Amino acid sequence: MNVANTDTVVFTCFVLTLGYLAYWWMQPVHSKNVRKSDKDQPALPLAARETNKPYGGGQNVWVKKFDPDTAKIVSAVQGQRLSAAK
Repeated sequence: MNVANTDTVVFTCFVLTLGYLAYWWMQPVHSKNVRKSDKDQPALPLAARETNKPYGGGQNVWVKKFDPDTAKIVSAVQGQRLSAAK
């Protein structure tokens, strides 16, 4: 190998190393978002449902029906308020 090829290889390795370090430095740190006191805590229990249905009441609710063959929306109705039937 001559000197020009050696310099090119060293320069390429240097640029790739700088690129990797910049990439590594910009990655988010996930452990900063969780407090140490929250790591060992169990999840909060879900609120009790008023009905046995998998849905409940709400505001500005959309009720959509889908075609089972094409999975496209057949009809969609929006209501201001939905009260869950018991």
